[in-house]
Amino acid sequence: MEINILFLGGAKRVSVANHFKRTAAEMGHNVNIYSYELEAKVPIACIGTVIIGKLWKDPELIDDLKRKIKDNNISIILPFVDSAIYVASELKKVCPNVFIPVSEPILCNIMFDKVISAEWFKEKNINQPRFYTDPISIHYPVILKPRKGSASKGIVVCKTKEELPNTDLSQYLIQDFIAEHTEFSVDCYVSQDGRVTSVVPRVRLETAGGGSCEKQNS
Repeated sequence: MEINILFLGGAKRVSVANHFKRTAAEMGHNVNIYSYELEAKVPIACIGTVIIGKLWKDPELIDDLKRKIKDNNISIILPFVDSAIYVASELKKVCPNVFIPVSEPILCNIMFDKVISAEWFKEKNINQPRFYTDPISIHYPVILKPRKGSASKGIVVCKTKEELPNTDLSQYLIQDFIAEHTEFSVDCYVSQDGRVTSVVPRVRLETAGGGSCEKQNS
């Protein structure tokens, strides 16, 4: 069986591509990797086909992707950068025959705004560090996260009021700063019928460029 997988922004995901190809071969399938990028000279080109595309905010992006999906007979789409997740959720509505494992656009929008997501977690009784909507009520130390940021960029830790940035604080999620300890991330793989099929805990070593360097916790 021939399976064509399209990465959205998967420029550096060579090891992931290799894993797909190796696992598929063990199952008697052949996987072809494609990646939607802005330039051709990216690492994924050593194992797959680079498709030159448009910016994630381009108004013609979805139409362009639909053409590329049809031309290359894509059966699976996987986003690898934050901006591409929402794009993938939009594609999910117009490409029903393609497997795209992302949430619906409304949930993606909630998760892309840290202030809105904090309110959503509170509403759902999901534990999280205390957050502040009124700077006057802050108990220090706190951590400020750009509400629509990613890749750990723009994060500020303030131990006193005097350390608060002289800017519009409404553009940050302000939370209690949790003392530095070992950080774990947990990936849960859920089937299309809602069953948890695998749980993978890992120690997070660092975050850079939107991706994490982590060690699997056995």
